[in-house]
Amino acid sequence: MRALITGATGFIGRYLVDELRRLGWEVVCVVRKKVQPLAPGITCVQGDLCDLDALDRMVPQVGSVDVLFHLGALMPSTSGANKACEFLIANGVATYRLLEIAETIGSNTFIYLSSISVLGQPKEQPVTEDHPYLPHLPYGLSKLFGELSCEMIRRVDVRRVISLRITSPYGSGMNTKTVLPHFVNQALASKPLEYFGSGDRTQNFVHVSDIVQACTLAVDCPNPGVYNVGGETISMREVAELIVRVTPGSKSIVRASKTKDPQEDYRWEIDLTRSRDLLGYKPRIPLEVGIAKLIKNMKGGSVCRSW
Repeated sequence: MRALITGATGFIGRYLVDELRRLGWEVVCVVRKKVQPLAPGITCVQGDLCDLDALDRMVPQVGSVDVLFHLGALMPSTSGANKACEFLIANGVATYRLLEIAETIGSNTFIYLSSISVLGQPKEQPVTEDHPYLPHLPYGLSKLFGELSCEMIRRVDVRRVISLRITSPYGSGMNTKTVLPHFVNQALASKPLEYFGSGDRTQNFVHVSDIVQACTLAVDCPNPGVYNVGGETISMREVAELIVRVTPGSKSIVRASKTKDPQEDYRWEIDLTRSRDLLGYKPRIPLEVGIAKLIKNMKGGSVCRSW
């Protein structure tokens, strides 16, 4: 099997490349900057999702592939500098163009990593794949553009197009500016872990290896469509307490900060029934185990493995 992967050097992409190589796949990685692969069976071609002409130019270098995994995306900046139109081009228009390119390079299977953010604030519990779309930020809107593009192609074409709607991914090599690494660093230093608001807001965390599992299951899935890919739901206060409990020697306390939580009323109970029954997906990494691994890697200074 031969795969094309966008976002191959990103957090999830690195794990997916490793897994496909372990399974004996040949992998073509789309990268923005020139990268020298560290393992055999991997080819890199340059292409920027924000540059549609660059995507077209990479086609002759790619050759024929069996599966296109579209993981690449423009992520929200912590500075808030990104504009809505940038998200829409990089995450929406580029997804549609890649769907067209997939047909050109002979890929009958297109797997798109979407985001639970396409739903905005959940209005129904549990959250199924049929929950109404209510994105409230440009990133979520752009991912919805990509997801709807996939659904349109799926309905008018014979190709297998699958969207995996990811909750909150975590694991070694994740963005260190997000809540779990921040809490882990505080716990390792025995400093207080402070949550916003009441700490009752919940979030659903899924380990990166379970996301990769869903990607590989999607390759042979006979039921194209949208699938939730999640793990365990936990409140912000509870996850802080869990991290302190499993961090060896930590003397941290968990307490409320003076900052209000802008998502105080958010609750995420993710329904995985469709994913289990039609995709064969079942999360394998319990949250406590995954967080313990994250703590061990961060304590040891481990960096994300790289192909």
